[in-house]
Amino acid sequence: MDETNLLLDEHPKMFRANPLVFLLGVITIPIVVGIVILIAMWLRSIGERIAISEHAMLIEKGILNKNSTEVSLTSVRTVRVDQSFADRIFNVGRVDIYTAGDSPEATISGIAEPNRVRDLVRRHQSSLQQVQ
Repeated sequence: MDETNLLLDEHPKMFRANPLVFLLGVITIPIVVGIVILIAMWLRSIGERIAISEHAMLIEKGILNKNSTEVSLTSVRTVRVDQSFADRIFNVGRVDIYTAGDSPEATISGIAEPNRVRDLVRRHQSSLQQVQ
């Protein structure tokens, strides 16, 4: 994947994705439990990434062990966005990418403005189809 022409490069959001857990972590900092909670949230946040270029989408998971899924935008069949009521308030959600079959090829949770991901994929799919 060409890292120079990225249209989107995001990590899940710590506070917006889990505001109650984040607040619990902040409140319990004096008894050290909060530090552990916040470090776990931070590691999860930096350990996941979604990147979209003009031709492909990359979803990476993991810090020590990496799991990378790269999908060509022309092969994406469906982009599904799931948001609970709380997710809609904080404008975060889960994005599922389907290429073929009934299970998602890649999933990432806690992404800010998840509908922007769907819109970017659809916009660039149509521009790629017009070129062909």
